[in-house]
Amino acid sequence: MSHDSSEELMEKAYSILRWPEDIRTKESKARLEESLNRFRELIKHDWIRRAIEGKARIVLVDLCGGTGIGGIALAKVLAEDGVAVDLIVNDIRETALRKAVEFSREVLGFEAKIIKDDALNIHKHDIIADVVLLYGLTTPHFSPYDMIRLVASVGSIIRPNGVFIVEESDRTYNIMYLMGYKHVLAEVTTEDVIVLSLHAGYDVRTGMFKRLLIDLSDSRRVVLSSRFWDIASTAAILWTFFKDVDFMPIDGRRTLGFLIARQPRGLKPDDYRAYPSIVKK
Repeated sequence: MSHDSSEELMEKAYSILRWPEDIRTKESKARLEESLNRFRELIKHDWIRRAIEGKARIVLVDLCGGTGIGGIALAKVLAEDGVAVDLIVNDIRETALRKAVEFSREVLGFEAKIIKDDALNIHKHDIIADVVLLYGLTTPHFSPYDMIRLVASVGSIIRPNGVFIVEESDRTYNIMYLMGYKHVLAEVTTEDVIVLSLHAGYDVRTGMFKRLLIDLSDSRRVVLSSRFWDIASTAAILWTFFKDVDFMPIDGRRTLGFLIARQPRGLKPDDYRAYPSIVKK
C-alpha cells in the first residue's frame, strides 16, 4: 500500500470513529490530564532518570503521535522537572500534525517540529533522540515484520543512554481470553451514530486480522488490518534490538502499562528493509 493511501485510510478511519482531536473538547482535555498524571509516575523510573540526568535539554520524539497529546504531555512533565525539551511529533496524517503544532504552542509555549512520514522511516530524518515515545496503544497498526522494522529504526536514532517508551496492552488476555474475539462489535453508539466493526478475514502469513469498520448512519466504510499484540511479544521484539526491557504498569493494572527499552544494540534498520519471502508471497 502506498504512503498516500495509508494516510487516506487512517484519515477515514479516525473520521468514522469520531476520534476526539479538537484540543478544546472535554474529551481531549481529559485525555491530556490523564496523560500528565501517567507521565509524572513514569519519569520516576530509574532508566528514564538516567536518560535525562544532568541534561538541561533533551530531544523527545513522539512516534505515530497524531495530534501530539502524548509527546506534549511528557514534554510538559519533563519541563516541570526542570528539563527543556525539543519535541518532534511524527505521523502520516497531515491534519493531525497541524493540530499538534497548534496544541504544542498552546500547552508548551512553543511549536513542536513535525515529521510527516511513515514511522518505519524515522531513521532517515537525521535525528539523535534521548527519548522516543510510542503512545496511545498504537502497536496494532504494525504487523510483526513491521514491528521489527519500527524498533530497528528507533534503535538507530536513540543515544546509548536513551530510552524507547511504548504504551502497551495485553490483548491476548484482555480480548482473546476475557472478552472473546467478536465477529461483530459496536465501536461507537450514540443516539445519532452507530459504528460497527466486523471480522473480514485473517492473514496467517502476517498475523493480521482484518476488520470492516462501517458507519450505519451514512454507510461510510473502511477495512483495517490489526495485530493483537500482547505485552510479552512486544517486549521480546524490543529486547531483540535493545539490551534490556522493563515494564511499568499503569494504575496498578497488570495488563496495561509502559514498556521501557534501553541500550540499543546497534542493529541496522536497512538490514530489515526487504520483507522475507513468506510475506512477499
